[in-house]
Amino acid sequence: MGEVRLEDVSKAYGGQTVVENLHLTVAEGEFVVLLGPSGCGKSTTLRMIAGLETVSSGRVVIGETDVTLASPSLRNVGMVFQNYALFPHMSAFDNLAFGLKAKRLPKAQIARRVTEVAQMLELEDVLRVRPKNLSGGQRQRVALGRALIRKPSVFLMDEPLSNLDANLRDHVRMELASLHRNLKITTLYVTHDQGEAMTLADRVVVMSAGRIRQIGTPEEIYNEPADTFVAHFIGSPGMNLWSFDAHGESLSTAESSSVVMHPSLLQDLPTSEAEIVIGVRPEHLELADFVETPGIRLAMEVELVERFGSHQLVHGKLAGVGHSIVARMPAELKFEPGSVRIVAADIGRVYVFSAGSGERLHVQARANEMYRAVDEAWGKR
Repeated sequence: MGEVRLEDVSKAYGGQTVVENLHLTVAEGEFVVLLGPSGCGKSTTLRMIAGLETVSSGRVVIGETDVTLASPSLRNVGMVFQNYALFPHMSAFDNLAFGLKAKRLPKAQIARRVTEVAQMLELEDVLRVRPKNLSGGQRQRVALGRALIRKPSVFLMDEPLSNLDANLRDHVRMELASLHRNLKITTLYVTHDQGEAMTLADRVVVMSAGRIRQIGTPEEIYNEPADTFVAHFIGSPGMNLWSFDAHGESLSTAESSSVVMHPSLLQDLPTSEAEIVIGVRPEHLELADFVETPGIRLAMEVELVERFGSHQLVHGKLAGVGHSIVARMPAELKFEPGSVRIVAADIGRVYVFSAGSGERLHVQARANEMYRAVDEAWGKR
């Protein structure tokens, strides 16, 4: 069986804890991505599963076997590293066959297994070529093949695409997705690239400072962020986050004010919250005239426009407030630096977080339904 369980796993180097009290279950055949910034503990977590790092406390279980103290060779895992870790003096064939030769399998069986994997990964034509003469994508496929050829119960990948250029990275990413659909091997994949996480994962584990911040499907992570870290880390650009007085005392409701919030966003907040954080994704901001039920209305002073052909990112400040704001807008709209434009977001697209803990305070799906019937006066503002 390929289920993986991490039970209260921690790792410390000297007095510094890099992974703390981590609980995670990966179902057999599931593709789970560990996502987070550099130094968050995701690679260390993967290496503890592989047995390349010792566990300071807790248990690592693969299938029904506690492998916490087992050597890497006894865990039946295949690992792909960031730098491929190919033997430069060996051909692609010999790199693929290395693990099987170490097990002293018959030559005919080795040749058959290498041929099967080479066909799967479209490497038949380069089996006699050494790594230095292979393209980046071919070297990556040889590294994948070397892990696959052992028929592991768990596949571990540590930033496997980071050394590829952008176009090749997209191509190999789709190959990985296809490979997993066909083989259904339990896979844990480490990356700091959210594009890889969102397109490959059945579930995403967002990590920061050695802790898990949220676990969910890519859709859940994007639409229902648990806290401000996840909200800002997921998305390109990340969510706009602005701090305000929890009672709205710092916000004018006058038509000329730079920030106008719907009253429902400030209702039923815990009395302990003196300050809140309002969040809106750049892609959920529109020109105010096009928003039917505005949860928030903002005067944006345009500073910079980045054009990408299909869309544009408009960077600016909230007029009179100074907070930064980024809006993703259709390419055909015109925005001039120095101008002030009124943008807004539908009430169901506005997130409210605690400024102290960073945790979300409102469930947006419910807010969207509860406050659809907005008073006519608000709708005309």
